[in-house]
Amino acid sequence: MTTLDRSFWRDFADRYFERTPVVLRDVTDAPLLTPSELMAALATAGEGLRHGAPSGVGLWFDGATPTPLHDLVPAPSDGSIADYVRRAAGSGHELCLAQFDLVRWYPPLLPRVQAFTEHLVESIGLAAVDVDVDCFIGAYRSTPRGIHRDPA
Repeated sequence: MTTLDRSFWRDFADRYFERTPVVLRDVTDAPLLTPSELMAALATAGEGLRHGAPSGVGLWFDGATPTPLHDLVPAPSDGSIADYVRRAAGSGHELCLAQFDLVRWYPPLLPRVQAFTEHLVESIGLAAVDVDVDCFIGAYRSTPRGIHRDPA
């Protein structure tokens, strides 16, 4: 995976960090996670939830959190993210799944994240342990809780 240089991250920090949302498109030669790796992480987190572990998942159908979540989170039998969204959302519903702390559910991601953010951490003075990777997937027009914000 391509590592972005110091000047890229300095510019990013000056223009965007804690100022405005931004989407970084095609900045590396490979994604941090492939779709199948992401599905594996989501399914592992779903299995954790089904076995009583804190999973760090947020799930909304038409803007509301359903209960119970156990049958509605990703499972190994889903096969792909698209299969999961079709199964969980059904027809006519908006689905938003937020999975926090993907490194916990897919440890091989950690060195990739560290390499990708090395110069960002340096540019903004953020402790490397405060970098986390979250994902939002589904079929929805807007994130139910608005723009994701946290201290990391």
